[in-house]
This record gives sequence, C-alpha cells and structure tokens, in this order.
Amino acid sequence: MLKLLSPIQLCFCLLLFFLPWIEIQCTPKPGAKPDPMTGGMPTGPQPLVAQSGLQIATGGYTFSNPMLADRGKGRPTADGKADEGGPGAAPLLLLFPVAVLLGIVFGFLPMGGVSRKLAVFSCCAVAFGSIGVQAAIGFPLKKSFDEDQAKAPQGGGGGEMMMADDSMTIELVWKIPLYATLVFLIGATGTSFLGGAGKPARKPRRRYADEDESDDDDRPRRRRPAGDADDDDDDRPRRRRGA
Repeated sequence: MLKLLSPIQLCFCLLLFFLPWIEIQCTPKPGAKPDPMTGGMPTGPQPLVAQSGLQIATGGYTFSNPMLADRGKGRPTADGKADEGGPGAAPLLLLFPVAVLLGIVFGFLPMGGVSRKLAVFSCCAVAFGSIGVQAAIGFPLKKSFDEDQAKAPQGGGGGEMMMADDSMTIELVWKIPLYATLVFLIGATGTSFLGGAGKPARKPRRRYADEDESDDDDRPRRRRPAGDADDDDDDRPRRRRGA
C-alpha cells in the first residue's frame, strides 16, 4: 500500500491544475466612498481576474466580473498595436500535466523494483521543475500586472486593464490550490521510493508452512504401529464366545 501514496498524491495534483492558481483582487481602502454604481462598498477583497494552472500554460484567463471583459480587450500596447487582453502563455508549464499523468501510470503499475520507483521519481521531478523554472522566468499574468502597476498613478493600481482609482487597492495573490499542488508534489516525490519491501518475507512463511504439513504427515505414521490394540479388541469377543 505504501507504493500507492505517490500516484494518489499525483492525482490530487492533476485535479488542482484546473483550479485557480493566481488571482487579482480589488480591496477598498479604509474610509473610501461608496461606489456610485452599486450604492455600497464591498466589505472584503473582490476577485477580478483569475488563472488556473491550465490557463497559465495556454494564456487563458477568467474575468470574475463580466463588466471587466470589455475593458481589458483592445487596449493599446507600447508598440501601438491593439492588445487582445491576454497576458500570454507559458508553454513550459504544459510539462506539468504530462509528467503527472506519466507518474500516475507508473505508480499504479503492478510491477515492482527500483525501475518503477525511479520512473515515478523522475516524473515528480519534471513536474516540480516545470513549475520552478516557470516561476523563475516569471508567470505572464504577474508580468502583465507589474507593468500595469508601473503605469498606474500612485494610490490606484491595476493599470488600464483594471481601471482602479484612489479608493481601491489592486493586488495579485497566489491561491491555495497552487500551494496545495506544491505540497502534494513534494509529498509524492518523497514517497516515490516507498513500498515493495514486504514481498521477500513471504517465502520463509511458505517454508514454515510446508514443514508443519510434513510434521503432521509424520505424526499419523508414528501412531499407526499401535495396531496391537485392535488385535486385542478382536480377541476379546472370541473369548466371550468360548464362554
């Protein structure tokens, strides 16, 4: 059962890959005036844009507020061309689901030995390395957010894409599914060499069982020479007849 720990954790990593990893939130500042459009002020952070692991790899994103979708598209870039609103793709991160799937397949194979353990460990290392290298290069949404922050006036934030004002604070946060993915991935890497140690212990048990069976076979053979008692029983009825 220990050898199943790694593939089970990799299954959770694969599921978390489709959940939000990055999110841009809008938080009202203390003492800010109510929004004239809604007539009230939100009490907590409001999600604006989110990206799952798959969306980071493919360049997709999700607007939490449909009204922001039209604002983010078509804005001009530094070279004067129209921007489609996408932060860009991170194709290196596509290695993550491929490596995780292979790790799950190798982990559930009935074969044992060092070869299977090395295969699972290698898949975990590739999956973890894809996230680490991409983080070192920079996630596209994080780069786009930093550029918008540099262009935004002081006290606002979010740039043209978010259209923030002095009453709001825009920040980028890393979501729990990303941290959970890293935890499960590290756990799968650490448990990839577990399991398979209890198989050799079965052979001695079979030998002991065979010895017990041989002893049981010898015991009846030793009791068989006691057939003289049967002869005595046969003689007793004969004596009674003679009486």
